[in-house]
Amino acid sequence: MGFETALGNLGTAFGGSALAGGVTGFAAKKLAKIAVAIVGLQLAVVTYLDHQGVLDVQWQALDHALAGAQQHLQTVPPWLTALGTTLPVGAGFVGGFFLGFRRA
Repeated sequence: MGFETALGNLGTAFGGSALAGGVTGFAAKKLAKIAVAIVGLQLAVVTYLDHQGVLDVQWQALDHALAGAQQHLQTVPPWLTALGTTLPVGAGFVGGFFLGFRRA
């Protein structure tokens, strides 16, 4: 009976974390879409104002700053590595996250 209880607890942990991961993934994709739309709109406005002569944009400096931000975002945060060490919770969360992200 102890083995069955352990399997039940493992299934509950996996299922609960999969649900939490799905909700988090769904919300993350929605927020990412909103952020991309806002950044794109701002870039379009700045480009238009630069073309009209209202602003003088130093595009090389902006390109350099964006390249640095991209390199920073490609590193794996330590909390994500720690999350992966708990197999049932981590696997369920990641699986649910990707399903929620894909469905959004």
